[in-house]
Amino acid sequence: MNKYRIGIVCLLWFWSSCVLAQSYLSGPLTLVVPFAPGGGTDIIGRIFADQLGKQLAQRVVVENRSGAGTVIGTNAVAKAKPDGHTMLVNGASMAFFPALFKDLPFDPVRDLRIVSLVSEQPYVVTVTSSFRPRNLKEFTALAHARPNEIAYASAGIGSGTHLASELLWQELGIKLTHVPYKGTAPAVTDLLSGYIQVMYTTAAGAGGMIKAGRVRALAVSSTKRLASLPDVPTISEAGVKGFRQVSWIALFVPTGVPEPILERLHGATVAALRSNELVEQYEIKGLQAVHSVSLGEANRFLESERTRWAGVIRNTGITPK
Repeated sequence: MNKYRIGIVCLLWFWSSCVLAQSYLSGPLTLVVPFAPGGGTDIIGRIFADQLGKQLAQRVVVENRSGAGTVIGTNAVAKAKPDGHTMLVNGASMAFFPALFKDLPFDPVRDLRIVSLVSEQPYVVTVTSSFRPRNLKEFTALAHARPNEIAYASAGIGSGTHLASELLWQELGIKLTHVPYKGTAPAVTDLLSGYIQVMYTTAAGAGGMIKAGRVRALAVSSTKRLASLPDVPTISEAGVKGFRQVSWIALFVPTGVPEPILERLHGATVAALRSNELVEQYEIKGLQAVHSVSLGEANRFLESERTRWAGVIRNTGITPK
């Protein structure tokens, strides 16, 4: 009798889990991008949202909520109802937060859960067309001669472009003046106008401007040259041997989303990232489609990134805010 009861309980649990995983798709889902429209993360978010919606047979609406180094948009998702309807795409900021900020409106470790990686891409050192250096060596020499006189833009204090830039400047042994913006797009606007001279940004965000000749690319942070930018040397080729740095983007949800919904969302994410349509769209933008094989692997990746970037923050001398 006990075995019979246990079997009935297990069957009911399985059935209720399946019903829950299906029923949560009762309306459109929201994918929050914590950056302004037009930047690299926004491009990734929109491509991914379209394919994820196809896998779930439900509309996924992209909502841009930029500002404060992704804190505003991230906080909105952290405080959202944990029913699987509100999601976030964010990158290394999620690894920076614990070491970079003392007082956040949310707990980055406790309040959000990673579902899967969704993209990787290298960075590109871009400069305004009127900037004198023609390559990374000339740029480094000028920065050595004029410490803190050259201004560089980022998507905000504590953003991926901010800390990635500081890590590169440290590798090059130079000092530049940081000018933070509320997202990549407004930073790019000032780069194009010549108000800002330098920006170390992602391939997705810079590729179109480079190809159009509106900005000049000095080097890329991948180990090999990009197929989309074959004439741009790698940072390693330009003198920093073995240098490699990539920007990653992952999907997050509020902690508390039921496990069956998490599993359903993870499966749909993997299917979306394996679709030929998404892979082709990513490649055009200089992106690589990557995914975590399980929720557990995604968690382990994020934990390792938090440990790694805590060390980088200490070494660069950035003071927690």
